[in-house]
Amino acid sequence: MSGAGTGPYLYLIWDYSLQLPTELCFDFTKIGACCACVCDPANCVEYEVYNDNNPNVTFSYTDCDTATTEYFTLGSKQGTTVCSSTYPVITAGDAAYVLITINECDC
Repeated sequence: MSGAGTGPYLYLIWDYSLQLPTELCFDFTKIGACCACVCDPANCVEYEVYNDNNPNVTFSYTDCDTATTEYFTLGSKQGTTVCSSTYPVITAGDAAYVLITINECDC
């Protein structure tokens, strides 16, 4: 490429002319920083839990209808949605292959 630099530095250029405001979330825990500013922690949240590569994975959550701790097992490449007052916790299987996303607040 004509005019390309030959030095040891890479220069990156950003265009800040189209700035979009956003709320930055923070907390002392990763769950709080991720989810607390997205949904009101006093309300139930619908989570989607997906097992991407484990033979089986089991997770626990607090069911909003019964206020009890429930356990759910997913096979490989399976997913489900739960309405929970707590963030789902992996109790068996490799958590590195489990994707947990928020679908909606106030389920």
